[in-house]
Amino acid sequence: AAAAAAAAEKEEDRLLSSLQEDINQEEGVAATALNTEHSPTAAEAKYLSVQVLRSLGAWSAGCPKEQSIEKAYLHAIATANSFVYIENQFFISSLTDSGTPVHNRVLQALYERLVSAITKDEPFRVVVVLPVHPEGLLSSVPVKAVLHHQSCTINRGRNSLLQSLQNRFPHCTVSDYISFFGLRAHAVLPNGAHTTEQIYVHSKLLIADDRIMVVGSANINDRSMLGNRDSEIALRISDSSCSNGHFAIRRFREKIWSHHIGVPVQEIQQFHPGSDEVYRLLWQRVARDNTLAFQRAFPWVPASHHSTFAAIKASRSKRQDFSLLPSVVGHVVEYPLNFLHKEDLLPKLSNKEGYLSVDLFT
Repeated sequence: AAAAAAAAEKEEDRLLSSLQEDINQEEGVAATALNTEHSPTAAEAKYLSVQVLRSLGAWSAGCPKEQSIEKAYLHAIATANSFVYIENQFFISSLTDSGTPVHNRVLQALYERLVSAITKDEPFRVVVVLPVHPEGLLSSVPVKAVLHHQSCTINRGRNSLLQSLQNRFPHCTVSDYISFFGLRAHAVLPNGAHTTEQIYVHSKLLIADDRIMVVGSANINDRSMLGNRDSEIALRISDSSCSNGHFAIRRFREKIWSHHIGVPVQEIQQFHPGSDEVYRLLWQRVARDNTLAFQRAFPWVPASHHSTFAAIKASRSKRQDFSLLPSVVGHVVEYPLNFLHKEDLLPKLSNKEGYLSVDLFT
């Protein structure tokens, strides 16, 4: 019986090995590229430290509340020397004592770090990439509610990040320090029609100085950060290499930026990630040019000059001009900071969502 069991186990191992060989042959070079393109080399990996982070609570895991993901975000931002890069599906946070129903403090950490940089007149850049608008129909109540809270976080009202910075430093150009972006693609259909759609950002990523990276399932909102609501998991990866710069995290970031901005990695590598050459001439200039091309070709896409739903409707009758589309580089566009800013986007009591807790949207 023992011999038979051993033979069966050996045969199972052989079948598994054969199956893996078939998979590898089928995937071929693509599999190798996928496994190695962003993987750290042995020389790089020895400098990396990885910590598992969680948002958990009594209801989700039967344990005391843990919000180590938020703590990692706050620490990475507070200790950043020259730049912070954020990609996230949502951006809903608040300042301390702002009186808002939002309680996570990612926004407070960004505000304090930016205040320090502006006060000391030191170079510091924050790049934030978000969806141009929440997923779903813009007319839907949940989408409008999320857009409201996100706008209040970024630039609407005295407790928003951009307004708070501008009020504190009235002679400062805040966009010299922090900018918000979206991603958009376009194509020509077989019938010759032009079409476009936003690239919906679903990642949850923070990189600080190519020294720290936090990546996982947590959005920047209370649902993900507070620990007593949604359960989340993330990794905090730190790179302690000091010779020749930081290796693995830097290479990962450069690949992402190359894709978004549409320039070769080699061009990005020539400059410091917080430099004017990267921040102004690549991120801001490319986003501005791409935004202009898309607005001429598709006048109805979300834009800052669409302050009302009526403005969006009126834009559909405008003539489309596709002449600038060939000049589009990469996918980055400007985030429409003033999109629907004249609309009241909060749920009304005439809708069922008006009777729900604000926690549902934050």
